[in-house]
Amino acid sequence: SGGAGFARPFLDNGIAYTLLTGRVEANSTFAQWVEPALGAALGAIYYGAIGTSGMELNGYKFTGGEYRSNFLLTQNLVLARDHALQLRFKREWHNDDRFNEVSLNYNYFF
Repeated sequence: SGGAGFARPFLDNGIAYTLLTGRVEANSTFAQWVEPALGAALGAIYYGAIGTSGMELNGYKFTGGEYRSNFLLTQNLVLARDHALQLRFKREWHNDDRFNEVSLNYNYFF
């Protein structure tokens, strides 16, 4: 995966961004074993007093016809220097399938 994009400040502590991406994936369910895809992402990150909030919408269209889209919300809560909790919600669409994911993670930065 790789791509290029543009970011711009918004509000006092936020950044909005957009990306155009490319991807090559090997998958036994594809018509061809290896397929390239083009995609795009649109998102925002806000740095607040208790941590970082994020939102992103992205999607890929593969040459064989498969598409994938994601909507992602994250909240990082700073506990102390180098320690944080992350709450994450993700909704995925793969052709006619839908998936939800909710997670709570502890992060230690070193």
